[in-house]
Amino acid sequence: MHQKSAERLLYPQDLKVQRDGNRADTAGSAR
Repeated sequence: MHQKSAERLLYPQDLKVQRDGNRADTAGSAR
């Protein structure tokens, strides 16, 4: 149960970082 809670807390942050990374990659490619 504790592990699931930690995963739940990290997941949103991971998604945000991944999204930011993808956006930066796209901007770099467009440039």
